[in-house]
Amino acid sequence: MTRVRLHTLDTAKASSRSVLQRVIDASPGVGILNLWAAMAEAPATLDAYMAMRESIEAYATFDPALRSGIALAAAAANGGSYSTTINRRIATRAGWSPEEVEAVRLGAEDDPRLRALLALVREASGNRGAATETTWSAAVEAGWTNAELVEAFAIIALTWFVDGFASFVQIEADRPPENVVPEVPAAAPA
Repeated sequence: MTRVRLHTLDTAKASSRSVLQRVIDASPGVGILNLWAAMAEAPATLDAYMAMRESIEAYATFDPALRSGIALAAAAANGGSYSTTINRRIATRAGWSPEEVEAVRLGAEDDPRLRALLALVREASGNRGAATETTWSAAVEAGWTNAELVEAFAIIALTWFVDGFASFVQIEADRPPENVVPEVPAAAPA
């Protein structure tokens, strides 16, 4: 059972409403996820989440599909059931096949360049940001720049934030509405 009220635009505090509307607008066709509805209990939390999303979106060099793959790999590595569930859906909407989604979730990617990046993501995600020099160097040798690796960390951090909050208030992942295929948000991570 969720520890906090799940808000709508009508029940959210006035200071949360505009941020909640921004979140809804950034994810067309999704409605209000339990995550956002719970975060609306405290405007600072909802705004912090949205600021991270908007920053990733504004400065992204990765396309939405790769961002969703990074988020899914991070979620699976940190054991976050909320963000794993959400990011599996986002990755599928971003163009990953069901087999590719499972490969990313399990760390079994076919592409060596992608595998090197996601190995670093998984290691850092599962170790509170720590990654060995070997794993970092393998990603660089595969063709990823230091700037891209640092950008990947922002997606890891957003995934931690989502899963930490979901655990903190004990929310469950949303079930997608029947017969609704939402658009892929530009930022992709939950």
